Amino acid sequence: MQPKIPRRVVAELTADAFGVSMKDLRSCSRNRTHTKARFAVWHMVREFRPETSLKELGNLLAKDHTTVVNGLVRAKEFSCLNREFGDGLHRARRNITQWRPGSPVAAEPLVSLVHVAPKVETPPAVKSEPAKTLRSLSRAPESCGGFEYDAWFRNSLKDSEAQFLAIAMAEHPERVRVPVREAAE
Repeated sequence: MQPKIPRRVVAELTADAFGVSMKDLRSCSRNRTHTKARFAVWHMVREFRPETSLKELGNLLAKDHTTVVNGLVRAKEFSCLNREFGDGLHRARRNITQWRPGSPVAAEPLVSLVHVAPKVETPPAVKSEPAKTLRSLSRAPESCGGFEYDAWFRNSLKDSEAQFLAIAMAEHPERVRVPVREAAE
């Protein structure tokens, strides 16, 4: 049976994998790099030492337990959505599983797992017909000059509202309230 890895060691190896120091993680900095590394530290400590309480996780980096709860949720989101964060977790896992008691807590140089594709030249743009505008796709009058278009737009809204009310009254008469202005007419 493998001995339990101390929480402090898990935290230090994870911080090294993300390229930040423990001092940075304990600071009040809201720098994105530092906050993501904090989230990763809590995530990895929870992974390797699941019995650790939220208060103990917070004390590890001088933070409150509510900050830890938020960090654990965000770490789960980032691990799925952010490739760089996922690569950092992978490096941290590898460093933690290779660590043995008595070995120094030293990190390997940061190596990205992201493959950079060669730049591909795009073909020259082909001339196409101009994109149709919203007005050209609607039934708006062709001479969309100010007042005429505005009047058409207002009338179309009234027509749509009337159609909606008619359908709603037919389907669910008990749910529809007739607007006051129409009831007076």
